[in-house]
Amino acid sequence: MVRNYKRKTNRGEAYSKEQLRVAVNDVETGKMGLKKASKLYKIPRSTIRDHVKGRRGLKSSTLGRSADIGFEEEKKNSRGN
Repeated sequence: MVRNYKRKTNRGEAYSKEQLRVAVNDVETGKMGLKKASKLYKIPRSTIRDHVKGRRGLKSSTLGRSADIGFEEEKKNSRGN
């Protein structure tokens, strides 16, 4: 088992929710195109496109899929065992 895991990438830390929101807004309002917004804000083009088309919600604070049950419920269930 790994005791001191160190992330090898900066995935999830490269841009903030606010930067993403501004980039999506700029593309939706026609201020700039998708490619220019991607380069300016350093956000992948596909990510901006997905948000513009409504395929994704805002970036969450965690990576990966969302949990089926909430943290509090899981915590409550683990106490009973």
